[in-house]
Amino acid sequence: MRNWGIATYILVAAIVGLAISVILGLNQMIEKRDSFRTDPRVEVWLVSQVELEHLRLIRALDTYHHSIEPAEPNLDDLLTRFDIFWSRLLVISEGGESEQLREIIGLDQTIGQVIAALQRIEPDIAILQKQDRAAYQSIRSQLMDLSVPIHTMVLNTTNHDRGLRIETASARSDIFWQVVGYFIGVLVSGTILVLFLLWQNRETRRLLARATEAERRAKEASTHLIHAIESFTDGFALYDQDGRLQIWNERFLTSYPKIADYAASGRTIDELSREGYLRGQFRQIETGIEEWVREQNILYKQNESFVEQRLSDGRWLHVKGRRTSDGFNAVIYSDVSEMKQREAELAENSKRLELALETEVELSSMKSNFVATASHEFRTPLTIIFSAADLLQHYGDQMEDAEKLNYLEEIKQEVGEMTQLLDDILLVRKMEAGMFSFSPEKANFETLLRNIVRASQNLAGNVHAIKLNVDCDSSNVSIDNSLIRHIVNNLLSNAIKYSPNGNSIEVSLSRDSGELVIDVADSGIGIPENEIDRVFDTFFRAENSSGIGGTGLGLSVVKTAVELHGGRISVESVVNEGTTFSVRIPDSTA
Repeated sequence: MRNWGIATYILVAAIVGLAISVILGLNQMIEKRDSFRTDPRVEVWLVSQVELEHLRLIRALDTYHHSIEPAEPNLDDLLTRFDIFWSRLLVISEGGESEQLREIIGLDQTIGQVIAALQRIEPDIAILQKQDRAAYQSIRSQLMDLSVPIHTMVLNTTNHDRGLRIETASARSDIFWQVVGYFIGVLVSGTILVLFLLWQNRETRRLLARATEAERRAKEASTHLIHAIESFTDGFALYDQDGRLQIWNERFLTSYPKIADYAASGRTIDELSREGYLRGQFRQIETGIEEWVREQNILYKQNESFVEQRLSDGRWLHVKGRRTSDGFNAVIYSDVSEMKQREAELAENSKRLELALETEVELSSMKSNFVATASHEFRTPLTIIFSAADLLQHYGDQMEDAEKLNYLEEIKQEVGEMTQLLDDILLVRKMEAGMFSFSPEKANFETLLRNIVRASQNLAGNVHAIKLNVDCDSSNVSIDNSLIRHIVNNLLSNAIKYSPNGNSIEVSLSRDSGELVIDVADSGIGIPENEIDRVFDTFFRAENSSGIGGTGLGLSVVKTAVELHGGRISVESVVNEGTTFSVRIPDSTA
């Protein structure tokens, strides 16, 4: 009985639908009747008036040009006729009937063409003189050119009117049969609907039984699915088409402990991301909250997505999403913290190996350069010594004493440089072998420094003046005499080597904050700013030192010797202005 009641309601609804259809049909007829009352002949009359005014304008132009007496038509009459013609065009293009007239093929284009022609004619006709035959003929020719398009417009309007009348008659017939069709269609549909409801009543009972059984099986499958999801070692979450959380396991909650109490069925990606941001679940998110949430929503909308997340507790998560065939999104949350740690360790080790390899390659290259440079450094002074000795041997009896002394000084200077080079090489070898020793003893630093400066002055001769300034008492300090000699000799040797002839070199000894300070300053070629940090590297030579003898060992030896004293060395330099090396060692007497 209940199903029969439903069928009755549906039948009543069908009858109501029939009544509505009848009312709508009658209403449509009434609306169409109003439109049928519109007289299309008005359109034909308006367009015909344009053609008539066009002919009148041409006749007025002819009359104006051929008139002789002043009392006959003047220019104002012609302009008035011109304005009337223009106004007829404006009525068609902008008046109340313009909407209907636009349906006529080519009418808008013709109106636009005629108005454009009138705009060109207007300046000429406004100043037309009766006797100006050339202007008259030009204006008349332009007006005559409009005859064909205007007449064509009248014909198109007439044809449109004829077609509209035929269409109106056809529409009336269509509406009648349409209403009849409404009645027949609804009656047939109602009959079929009643028969269908009778059959559907029986089918519904059978389907309800099947649905009950399917619901029971679905509940069992859902239970099995939830147990399977909970067994995952990774976090899992399932979101629906709108990005709302539907299913998740316990590992998902432990992956995001700060929002575990907030996660609930129906929560959106937007809400979970925003809450995680506000509760500090993620580490150092540089973008603002809105940008962060927008990025998460973009990832969710992709068919496949992957992102790495760094959490505030230091853990790393790989978040992989994949859209299902029904539009849901299944997301796996994998804890990869241990893998990231191993990756970081491997990257660090790789970086160290690359750095060590680069250092080894650079050192090997510098050693090769050193061998070539050292060979040259030995060969050059030996050649000079040999040449000077040969000259003294064969021509000494013919030389003045001063000239002999110069050659002897040259030999002595070259021997001193070779000795310094050999000392540097031996010291570097000791450094590499770990045999570099430090043997401090009490000594008079000032006396030692004066002896070293005196010896360097003898080697420099008259080419450079070495000035020594001592501002403190250093008569009883603990130093390694040999290492101090290497330090000062190397610094003075470089100052002499890289300073132009005639420039002086200043050496100063002072005490500052419990340290002895030795400064060696020159006004030579200087060191490029970008290379100052490398001047103490073994075998390193600055770019602007090419063409000047040297092996790149001296400053490396100096730095090691200074550090063995517990001190430090620094350098200040400006290219082409000079260099100052400052050695600071602890004052054992302080």
